[in-house]
Amino acid sequence: MGYELICDCIGQWTGTFCQESQCTSYDCGFGDCYIEPVNGTAQCLCGDRYVNYCPASRSMSQNDIEADYVKGDREGNKCIAMVSGTSVTANCSRGECYRENRLLLVVDTPGLFDTKHFNNEITNEISKCVGMTSPGPHAVLLVIAIGRYTKEEQDTVEHFIQHFGDDVIRYMMIVFTREDSLKQEHKTIEEFLETAPSALKDIVRKCENRYICVDNLANESEKGRKVDDLITKIDDMVAENGGNCYTNEMYAAAEEIVTQSMQHKEMELSLSHILALTGEKSKLEDTMTKMQFEKDHSEEEKKTIRMKMVRLQQQKEISEGEMGEETKRQLTLKIAELRKSEVRLSQQLQREERKRLLMLSDLEKANYEIKEKQNEIKKGFSRCYTRRGHIDDNSLRQQVRDDIENKSPNIFTELLESIKNVGRKFRSRAIKLFTKQL
Repeated sequence: MGYELICDCIGQWTGTFCQESQCTSYDCGFGDCYIEPVNGTAQCLCGDRYVNYCPASRSMSQNDIEADYVKGDREGNKCIAMVSGTSVTANCSRGECYRENRLLLVVDTPGLFDTKHFNNEITNEISKCVGMTSPGPHAVLLVIAIGRYTKEEQDTVEHFIQHFGDDVIRYMMIVFTREDSLKQEHKTIEEFLETAPSALKDIVRKCENRYICVDNLANESEKGRKVDDLITKIDDMVAENGGNCYTNEMYAAAEEIVTQSMQHKEMELSLSHILALTGEKSKLEDTMTKMQFEKDHSEEEKKTIRMKMVRLQQQKEISEGEMGEETKRQLTLKIAELRKSEVRLSQQLQREERKRLLMLSDLEKANYEIKEKQNEIKKGFSRCYTRRGHIDDNSLRQQVRDDIENKSPNIFTELLESIKNVGRKFRSRAIKLFTKQL
């Protein structure tokens, strides 16, 4: 199927049966693909999508996909956002996985740029898409089914470009699906394009002939090779663009909100860390107080034993000539037992002292870390955490993306308003320019 080749590296497929449309809907976690009967067999009719290959994109019949290419904790990490052109739903969702040690983040936005569906909810979903793919895509993949490039799909492409700006075309690549249909007709993609509609030729020309073909009926091995080819082509396109991601005022506004949210989360984590360290410090102090009490008790006991030994030794020396052999033997045994007890107490005190010194080191470390975290909070920012038990910068961004995907009020309202303000400024400038020209 059209986007299966892209999603296979990410998805675990689940199938459900749609009673209303009598079709099977396969969900890879990022949107629906509808299977329609074709020549007595079930075949997926996939259309265009944008893959913002962070990024990249995917789609079924008349869909766009978008994804953004972001650097993460592993070299070459990619974020793939999917935008569907026409769909019965218009809810953005996101998923991620590692492929060949590279992080792939996929954002599916079905129906967002379908002009028939534009309303406030769509505006919210587009804002969510922008927030989840912030700081901006490195590539946009337009996925088109061979033999199908309808007026609706053309409008969707134009709407997408209008929304993101003409410059986004430099980051766009076409993924043609249903290569198997060309094979059946013994045609190459080049031969197909020679007789393709002018609108399709035009978008291929605008993309500077950046395209790839995928076979809907390919086996798993072939799918894997195609995905690798796709990623390689995207890497080449990213290199041509200087490694820079696509951005505009809308993405800049979104990234500012995302960055602020990440900083807030860092501060919250610092506060939580301080509380945890303070609790640990309190426990250490309690333990050390108890150990000091036990040490004092052992020292007193050791002194008592030493005094007993001295008295017994003096008694033995004074009464040496008057004692019987048995009495001497008993006295010698008592002195020996007291010496053993003294040795045991000395060893115990040494062990406790080593523990105390270790705890003192931990306590000093806790005090130091608490002071460091307090200084970070006073400065209003945190250092990027390492992987040693802390959350790193990429994990913080993933948390913010979770909040955006779930439309958490603490960030989504601010994100939506910020993007709307960009739109208002754009309209205001356009009106002023139009009035000036008149």
